[in-house]
Amino acid sequence: MTDLKEALITKKNIKNAINANKWPNPFHIKKGDLTGRLKDLPIEIANLAIAYGKLLHHEKFDLEQLNLCELSGAFSWIKTDEGLYFWSQIEDGNYDVFYKEYNPTKLEKKLKELKDKL
Repeated sequence: MTDLKEALITKKNIKNAINANKWPNPFHIKKGDLTGRLKDLPIEIANLAIAYGKLLHHEKFDLEQLNLCELSGAFSWIKTDEGLYFWSQIEDGNYDVFYKEYNPTKLEKKLKELKDKL
């Protein structure tokens, strides 16, 4: 019974976080900017992906390149702090893995950390 209660609490927290719309958006991504296989990718995850693309590929990596590369070609997942499993789950549409790892404050801190490494 505890597992079910914990799962419900986690789902509620995730839903509240998504609805709160307090996520950092340093790359000013709007709904509809993501295309193809990425059209359903949450904007907060796209921001993290672009930050890694800039760090691991080229400083000029942007939303257009993310759409062209899709998630699997955007950057080397294994070189990220989150790792291969995290990004493969995201690519498969399991966004819960992101929301369990990040809240708006933690993501903002992570994005700043990645920007500072450029």
